[in-house]
Amino acid sequence: MNRAPAPPITAVAFDLGGVLVDWSPRHLYRHLIADDDELDRFMSEVFHREAVLTLDNHASIHDGLAVMAAQFPNDAALIHAYMDNWGKTIAGPIAGSVAVLEEVAATKVPLYAFSNWAAETWPHGLANMPFLDRFDELFISGLEGVAKPQHAYFERALEKFGLTAETTFFVDDHPTNVTAATAIGLRAVQFETAAGLRRDLAACGVLR
Repeated sequence: MNRAPAPPITAVAFDLGGVLVDWSPRHLYRHLIADDDELDRFMSEVFHREAVLTLDNHASIHDGLAVMAAQFPNDAALIHAYMDNWGKTIAGPIAGSVAVLEEVAATKVPLYAFSNWAAETWPHGLANMPFLDRFDELFISGLEGVAKPQHAYFERALEKFGLTAETTFFVDDHPTNVTAATAIGLRAVQFETAAGLRRDLAACGVLR
């Protein structure tokens, strides 16, 4: 039996950190931890990706850092330094991905940002992402009170903007978020390179 063709994409949603902007706690902590082995230890044991996802799910980033500091008391000073130096977590826009964003914007397909970003650090994001004006709407976890990979994050974003999951393309650098988005029907892909993202957008008819 032949499958019915997939419906055309009517909206494109981008994650921000790791897709359009080079964001990483490592950018910050390399300024605070001189020894490379100790930096590797701290990033693998304390501030790894799953820890950042957990941090995103706290109502306040300060609350999340307090939980982390209680779990790793020997690293508490470094953990709390995160907010004092947060601007150093951003290395700048990812030029290739921003170029793809510009291509999508030129097609007039509606554009959305679906991002985990704490309310306390969002002003830094605004200052470091001049391309945000390309988006029709933004759905920012810290401002909405729900974070990826919760299904409710995507359900609320779709409802808020009147989008249909099956016709919404979504790209994120974290596989857990891609899995969650796919589970509720979004056409989700994991970001690896700008060239790969462009191929994925061409494959579903958004770009040529």
